[in-house]
Amino acid sequence: MKKIVYLAFSIALIIGCGGDNTNNKQNQTALGDVKYGGVFKVNETEDFRSLYPPNITEVVSHRIANQVYQGLVKLDQEDLSIILPALAEKWEISDDATKFTFHLRKGVKFHDNPCFKDGKGREVTANDFKYSLEKICESDPSNQMFWLFKDKVVGSNEYYESTVKKSPLSGGVAGIKVIDNHTLEIQLVYPFAGFLNIVSHISCSVFPKEAVDMYGIDMRTNCVGTGPFQVKKIKESETVILERNPNYWGVDSYGNQLPYLDGIKFSFIKEKKAELLEFKKGNLDMVFRLPLEMIDDVVGELDEAKKGGNKPYVMQVVPAMSVFYLGLQHKLPPFNNIDVRKAFNYAVDKESIVNYTLKG
Repeated sequence: MKKIVYLAFSIALIIGCGGDNTNNKQNQTALGDVKYGGVFKVNETEDFRSLYPPNITEVVSHRIANQVYQGLVKLDQEDLSIILPALAEKWEISDDATKFTFHLRKGVKFHDNPCFKDGKGREVTANDFKYSLEKICESDPSNQMFWLFKDKVVGSNEYYESTVKKSPLSGGVAGIKVIDNHTLEIQLVYPFAGFLNIVSHISCSVFPKEAVDMYGIDMRTNCVGTGPFQVKKIKESETVILERNPNYWGVDSYGNQLPYLDGIKFSFIKEKKAELLEFKKGNLDMVFRLPLEMIDDVVGELDEAKKGGNKPYVMQVVPAMSVFYLGLQHKLPPFNNIDVRKAFNYAVDKESIVNYTLKG
């Protein structure tokens, strides 16, 4: 059965965030009349599975890890078709689109963590990216993302097979080369201009070998990245608390250090109505993917709310990349019969799903 792909629109309600301020930048005003401080409180209606980049396969883990980890490049939040620099400040693509050379920012440091000597994060180098990207080319239960590089990056298949045999190739993936401390080269098997979109994936984020050596399979919750926030506390199924990374490299257009917030608090209320009640009480600063049937109760008519007609809340309707599909286990009865799979394909009323469930 073919996958059904939609370009979905996420609907969010936002109110002012605050409280729980412990950072020394609390309420500090910076250039551009920007104020520091506050903890942004948001809820997820599902639990995260893993925050270890090679094992991130669902959206909740992605939203949390995206605040902690960074890769070479990233997608533009305003236009998802545009690739922006992240830890690679620039790059070159060969004329035949088979060689990508990335030049890393200097001075970027990993979060402070006990895995480092004296607990202080060290500078990120091209060797760290080679190590991290090779992790998604290993045969390991904690790696679900080999498909990103499989058949695309020179030597990725050979390296994967060597790890299956428990005898990893000494040079790693042949097509991932460290030119110097701040230059990384990736060689592709065939021309593929869309490779930048692949390395923008959260699973291509950088993390230190020291962390993997110390935490092993517990990397799913022991996160050591370079992002604007670092993990402070995780109580699974209840809360994830991130705190401001005081050593973050990013600045805004005025030169103010980012992020502005002291932290982010994720809660895990499973019922949407209970989540909305907490939002109305002021215990949450945002509601993700507000069901369309609840919009009128909160902000009135959708068109009016889009125009700012409802003052207590700000509603944002933004494009998001989403894939919805029905997956069938075709190796077992009854779905090992192609006619059964075809029957289910014909039985699904896709037009009604689009018009009535997703409201167009």
